[in-house]
Amino acid sequence: MRGFTLIESLIYLALFPLIIYGALAGIYALTASSQINQTRAEVETEGHFLLAKSTYDVTHSQRVSSPLQNATSSTLALISDDGSAIIYENDASVLTRTQNGLSIPLSDSPFVLTSLTFSSIATTTSGVSIQELKTSFQLSSIADNGQLYTETFSDSSYLFP
Repeated sequence: MRGFTLIESLIYLALFPLIIYGALAGIYALTASSQINQTRAEVETEGHFLLAKSTYDVTHSQRVSSPLQNATSSTLALISDDGSAIIYENDASVLTRTQNGLSIPLSDSPFVLTSLTFSSIATTTSGVSIQELKTSFQLSSIADNGQLYTETFSDSSYLFP
């Protein structure tokens, strides 16, 4: 006799859906993990861009108008090398940069900016006055699977006389 017996066929029919279910569960887990990893990478890229942009403006400025020395503020006001004012602020969960009356949103819409703070610390090292400006914020985004991802970013910039 060739072929399968009835018992063997029933066992195969019972095991086949279990094997398919296991494979589909694995594929779903990989997809969900991929979505959160993609969101994490997008948040990190956006956060590093925002830090780099503000750091560039700070290091290419004559002085910081706000926050005052040894104070903290949610708004950063700079006087650039050309004498124009540059203002960074959180406008409806979006980081905006204003210069010469033109406001430009720096963060994209799927990202939510919270806890934006700028701290100015004046120090003297070897007789040289240095102003340290600390920037910190949280950036969040929701992955396609509905999971929220939030990361905190911070950086220090220095102004020399």
